[in-house]
Amino acid sequence: MEIKTKNLSNFILKNVNLDIKDGEIFALLGPNGAGKTTLLNTISGLSPYYGNIFFNGSSINDLPAEKRGAGYLFQEICLFPHMTVLENTAYPLKTKMDKTIANEKATEILKSMNLLKFANLYPGRLSGGEKQKIAIARALSAKPRILLLDEPFKSIDINTAAHLREELKNLLKKLKVTAIYVTHSFSHAEEMADRSGILIDGKLLHTGAKHEMFFKSHKNEVSNFIGSPNILNIDSLKTLDSGLCEAQCGDIKIVLPPSGGTMGKLAILSKDIGIAPRNESSTKFNQFEGNIIDISEKDFHFKIKIAAGKNILFSEISKPVFDNFKIKTGNKINVTLNLNNIRMN
Repeated sequence: MEIKTKNLSNFILKNVNLDIKDGEIFALLGPNGAGKTTLLNTISGLSPYYGNIFFNGSSINDLPAEKRGAGYLFQEICLFPHMTVLENTAYPLKTKMDKTIANEKATEILKSMNLLKFANLYPGRLSGGEKQKIAIARALSAKPRILLLDEPFKSIDINTAAHLREELKNLLKKLKVTAIYVTHSFSHAEEMADRSGILIDGKLLHTGAKHEMFFKSHKNEVSNFIGSPNILNIDSLKTLDSGLCEAQCGDIKIVLPPSGGTMGKLAILSKDIGIAPRNESSTKFNQFEGNIIDISEKDFHFKIKIAAGKNILFSEISKPVFDNFKIKTGNKINVTLNLNNIRMN
């Protein structure tokens, strides 16, 4: 199902033009109050709006929420505590078909997600991750044309949430369901989505492939939201025996994940650049010497300007870490880049 909005506006949104392809998982990022949930609500028919929304090229402006065929997964897990897992999953179907047929279809979706063993249990007997899986099954039971996900794993522990994101992505691709996934996390967006967009103050300021927001958006609002990433030019690139790549960036070498081709630049956020006193020895990947050339305090963090060879990098550290290290301008330090959080273009 293709989703298109044209000049979509209301009390928060401001002329949002969005184009999502059939079967695509689109991540929507933005700060609190930007209008992310409101955008999902307008597409689903839960909030009033001006402008136009199209599914597969046809306007759905006159369709009420229950006729739009949009599945919705909210931040909070909203299972009915007095219903079994099977009854919860079948609930959206019972207004459309016979109860027996609804239960049969609910059984099918539970079986496909390896959840049939929970069918006769009540939500109170389930873990948080299991409850969210049932919520996903319920959202998919009516075979929605699109699935809207509003930070669905926010209340789940980190490890379980990572597993659920992977399972959900595989399931959406298998079922060929078009989805919009709201998140605050760049890494979660990169894990889940084919493309992403950034919504700030009700305006859609950027859309593009996973890493394009780090390299191709020149809007100040986007840069401020992302955190003004450090961008380094890659002068040369070679494959190591381990399968990893080594990029020469000026006079420092940085180990990267396998590239699958040529790259011209890399980006890393200031919060993903670690620093430590130079007298602490380490054999970590991507660690090299730097020299502090400026320190500025920002909110509850310190922004550290570092000269690493000919490159200038910015690191962001918390006040407790800053106080513990007792660093100052002119200090030589160890600079460490987080391998998993380096973006390449």
